Amino acid sequence: MPGVFLGILLTDSLTFPVPPDTYLLIAVASEKNALIMLILCCVGSITAGNLAYFLGPYLAKAPFFNSRIEGFRKKGEKLFQRYGVWAVVIAALTPIPFSIVCWFSAIYKMDRTKFFFATFARIPRLVGYYWLFVLGWS
Repeated sequence: MPGVFLGILLTDSLTFPVPPDTYLLIAVASEKNALIMLILCCVGSITAGNLAYFLGPYLAKAPFFNSRIEGFRKKGEKLFQRYGVWAVVIAALTPIPFSIVCWFSAIYKMDRTKFFFATFARIPRLVGYYWLFVLGWS
């Protein structure tokens, strides 16, 4: 269980090469209590988004990350100008890299409270995917 939490925390905060859905499949395959696993997955993802928000400005200053996010910068500016907090909600619900949108949320100084509540949009996605995996597993 801690491995699933940590895996989702890493993938949703640092754009780790393994998507969070992989950890949902591991959670289903473990046959542990579904409610506990879903809580761990959701808390891990929301925590990761908020950690990514905190890390965003620091990553923007680090040469390794700065060179990689520079290519997204103009698109990110347009995205946040047009959609604001809804950009986070859209990223939370879709396969758009959640962590990168969270980084940009901080870089573009999105209101912290609005951002925090927008990360809760991650819950329906994770619950939905979890149950799809359950249906496929059984």
